[in-house]
Amino acid sequence: MNFSFLLAAILIIISYKSDNGFISGGMNNPGSGCVEFSSTDLTAVTIDGYSGNTINVYYNNNSSETVVKATDGIFYLSVNNKVIRRIVLDTGTNIVVGRKVDGSDISLKISGNHLVLRDAVDGYIPVGTYSEFQLINTDAVTRAGVYKQEADLDLLNLEWTPIGLVGIFDGNNHTLANLKISGDNDYVGLFGVIGAFIENNIIQNVHIISGTVSGSDYVGGVCGYSFKSLIINCSNASSVSGDSDVGGICGGSDSVIIAACYNTGLVSGNSNVGGVCGHSVSITACYNTGSVSGNSNVGGVCGSSYHSVTACYNTGSVSGNSNVGGVCGYLGYGSITACYWKDVPDDDAAYGTGSSASNANATIFDGSNWPAKSSHTQWDTGSCNEDEKYWKSLGSWNDGNPVYPTLCPAPAR
Repeated sequence: MNFSFLLAAILIIISYKSDNGFISGGMNNPGSGCVEFSSTDLTAVTIDGYSGNTINVYYNNNSSETVVKATDGIFYLSVNNKVIRRIVLDTGTNIVVGRKVDGSDISLKISGNHLVLRDAVDGYIPVGTYSEFQLINTDAVTRAGVYKQEADLDLLNLEWTPIGLVGIFDGNNHTLANLKISGDNDYVGLFGVIGAFIENNIIQNVHIISGTVSGSDYVGGVCGYSFKSLIINCSNASSVSGDSDVGGICGGSDSVIIAACYNTGLVSGNSNVGGVCGHSVSITACYNTGSVSGNSNVGGVCGSSYHSVTACYNTGSVSGNSNVGGVCGYLGYGSITACYWKDVPDDDAAYGTGSSASNANATIFDGSNWPAKSSHTQWDTGSCNEDEKYWKSLGSWNDGNPVYPTLCPAPAR
């Protein structure tokens, strides 16, 4: 017999977290008050280090159940097509999950009645729940770790604490939904700050599909501020707002390469506001389709740039008062090479680069101006597993009904 059940992974919410926003309700306890399953066809939750016999599982539709440990030591979930909000252990430990019961097994690790990070697999520490993700913030050691997301996660519209990272995080091309950050703090994003005075800080394959992110300075969907880092194959669809250095992918950066990333969310701020990055260093093979608005230094790809913007494009509307550009608002001592933009009627972008009132190397899309390898090697398309061949398809003007370029999944690295 086949069972199609949605499963949820468990992670202990750190002790300073409250129960605010968590669902409560009566357990589904017909008869004995508990439900026990033993079929290996059901979604299984394995909790290393937990000696309790039951777990209470709370779902996003206000339902809940108490599940008894089976004879093989595993907890089998009986609910189909629901998002697990939290799991409560016999010890009272809360683990925020944010995963659908989808047939994939969930493994957790407990030490001293606290959720802890699991052991690395193939060099990466697995992250499979909301609470495990937040454990990266525990101390200097955990912030310097190497992590891989192992499932699509729903961040449940709970107030997210931005992660500080000086290591590597691979989103593994899984999705993150319902990211929520509010207030007026600086260094705000899924990751607040990436990098330090060391090399090899990498964020890759992270895909935020919904949410709202707001702050003051250095605000981005994926990261608020990045230093000596590589950000590759990441996307953002959340709305992002702030004051200065605001971007769909990254708010501000220094000694950073952003490659093969794109933003579709709304981006708004005051100064240095960009669809991909507010204040950028090097951006290659990225694009933006979301509306971008601000006051000064506002651009479809970057608000202000002091290095290079290569083989990028923007199709979103751009509005502002000074230094407003279809690709870049303010260009310092950097360069724009082989970039394109859509001339959106009635927006404020009259030129590809606002600060110089110029379209040099930032061309308006039309029937005779379209990305091609002949304009720059970074527009080359590949088999999607070749290093630095970022584009899957370059699309075409299509007689005025354009099909815009699309990115490959990132090659294995």
